[in-house]
Amino acid sequence: MWSDIPDRRCCLDAVDAYAEAVTKNVLLLFDDLKTQGEKDKSFREWLQGEWAEFDINDDMTFRCLNEAEDYHSTRQFLYFDAIPRQMLGLAMAGLFHLWEQLAKQILYWALRAPQPDHESLSCKLSRADFKTLDKWLNRFTWNRDGTPFESQPFYPGLKLLRLIANVVKHGRGPAATELKVLAPELFDSNENCPVQDPGSVDLMLAPDHFEAAVNAVRGFFEALPAKLARDQLPWYDR
Repeated sequence: MWSDIPDRRCCLDAVDAYAEAVTKNVLLLFDDLKTQGEKDKSFREWLQGEWAEFDINDDMTFRCLNEAEDYHSTRQFLYFDAIPRQMLGLAMAGLFHLWEQLAKQILYWALRAPQPDHESLSCKLSRADFKTLDKWLNRFTWNRDGTPFESQPFYPGLKLLRLIANVVKHGRGPAATELKVLAPELFDSNENCPVQDPGSVDLMLAPDHFEAAVNAVRGFFEALPAKLARDQLPWYDR
């Protein structure tokens, strides 16, 4: 991954291409499934009518209607709620890892000049987590007044995206605990999710969360210092 020399423009293009692919292939599912959900209401209305005319002494009809209602409720939850949100969670995790790889490439080419041991630098960056990248990025001046990396406008959104990605990947743990403090509304989920693993967390994600994450990642690349962005350096210093 270290053979490519990224600049601000190519990073923004990569983020835009990823966002476009997710918008076309994942976010549209939310609209399609809402439409299907509206059509599915006819079954619910029929079921309610059957319950209204139900003979309390008819045990067979009771069991059939009860099973039909359970199946319908599970189907509604799976197709119109749980599965789209889980797909969106995977898309957001992918967006974070795209940012992470691009950030590591940018740092490698910015830091390699003063370091004679390029292989050691590449190994350190390959193993670096978000906190380590945070420290390296703080070495650079992000704007004229010297505001640190953590105080940039995009940083809260980037941090939130990192936590969401970790929760999607690892489930319950330190990241989930931290995310619940920052965004408790993401945890107002159905504990009886039929597709939920006991150790996972069913985050209440929506398309707005993905759009906000894309804006945060774009904000990072748009705010890159010249030494990192490389698009404002003379060709011999890139």
